[in-house]
Amino acid sequence: MDAIVGRIKVVKCAPKRQPCPHCGQEGRRKGYLPSRFVVDVEPGGGICTIELRIAEYRATCGCCKTFRSCPPPDAVDVEPWATYSNRVRDLVIGRLIEDNLPVDRLLHSLHRDFRLKLSEGYVYQCLEWKVGQVNMAEYRQWTQEQFSGTMCLDELHLGHRTLLMATDPIADVVLGFALVSRNDHDHMRSFLNNLKTHGFQPKIVISDGSPLYPALIEELWPEAKHQLCVFHLLKEINTDILDAFRRLRREAFPKSQSKGKRGRPSKARAKAQKWAKRQAERSKFVWDHRYLIVTAPEKMSDEDHANWSKMMHYVPGLKQLRRFALEVRGVLDPTISRAQAWHRFRKLQGNGKYRKDVDLRRALQKLRREKFAKAIEYLAWTHRTKIRTNNHVERMNRVIRLKEKVRYGWRKRRSVVRFLVLSLDGMRQRQHAEPPEPKKRLQRRRKRKLGP
Repeated sequence: MDAIVGRIKVVKCAPKRQPCPHCGQEGRRKGYLPSRFVVDVEPGGGICTIELRIAEYRATCGCCKTFRSCPPPDAVDVEPWATYSNRVRDLVIGRLIEDNLPVDRLLHSLHRDFRLKLSEGYVYQCLEWKVGQVNMAEYRQWTQEQFSGTMCLDELHLGHRTLLMATDPIADVVLGFALVSRNDHDHMRSFLNNLKTHGFQPKIVISDGSPLYPALIEELWPEAKHQLCVFHLLKEINTDILDAFRRLRREAFPKSQSKGKRGRPSKARAKAQKWAKRQAERSKFVWDHRYLIVTAPEKMSDEDHANWSKMMHYVPGLKQLRRFALEVRGVLDPTISRAQAWHRFRKLQGNGKYRKDVDLRRALQKLRREKFAKAIEYLAWTHRTKIRTNNHVERMNRVIRLKEKVRYGWRKRRSVVRFLVLSLDGMRQRQHAEPPEPKKRLQRRRKRKLGP
């Protein structure tokens, strides 16, 4: 602290006798110490300086020879030998975690609003101090009590590190995470084994199409069902449909190689140029509306239906691609039974027209029998829509990415881990806090004018 900030408040804590901070046995006052100044935040939002008048005491126990008095928390909440109170530290953590400010902008905002000249090292000290208050054993016990038996797994790449995360989509909690240096089989095994050691025995595990999960899930939880994310499966199939769309578009609108001669074009050449321009416009229209091939019918407007009719007129082969996309969606429909899903699957795989197309045949290979059995596992469970995809853990990863995106200067692993712990604990507190009571509306009474 360079200078005294704000008004000065005096807090005296120097009685004749003071209990030992270790055992509680009282000691006699030895002498007064020089005043100590601490910067604090006032309830109204201002900054003030607290002058602490403390004393040194001679211990009568075997814990230590002498000790110093500490002011009560209701007077000022401050750590031993600290220059700023804990309210200032909470202010720093609030702007770091809740406001998502990077370190440099955080320091600038505190200097602008409160004239506090803090260092970057102090921000890391506040981070370490706040993490020390989080009880991870209590958090782990709380997650075990909230665990519903459903587990979502996913990984997130943060620079040169990988964040492995497990969540519960039904209870809406984060079960655990691990920040590893490489996304490989050994690190994934260690992460899942730690979850098993902590007492998590899932009934169903949801993951994407990564090859890291199937063998490990079968090894660690042999009785658990494995659900493949339907969203990722449809994304892979839509990639093949888009490849077929590109091929049909190139066949319908081939590019002319000849540029033509210089000078005024002839009538035949002008007609050909006009036709080429029209074909280019049609090709661009088909490309801009390619999303209509895989769009669900209930989500299409009247304008979308008109555009799709125009696309089929330009490229008739797109009708087969849309029929294939709708049949794939029908196979993975969450409103049908397992028997209906298998019936539609056999009908889809036995279609000879789809087998003749190179790209659609490759898409059918991605929807093979073993993979399809894991993709429709959700049909046997109550919460179909929540366990159909791993969107829950994807959303959690997206929140962490947005929070950590502005702090790529944090190269040390401990800083990233502390930030993740505080972020997840803050989300848990905000999510499971009691909702505020609704404000009572003031009933306005209309004044009636009484006649004579």
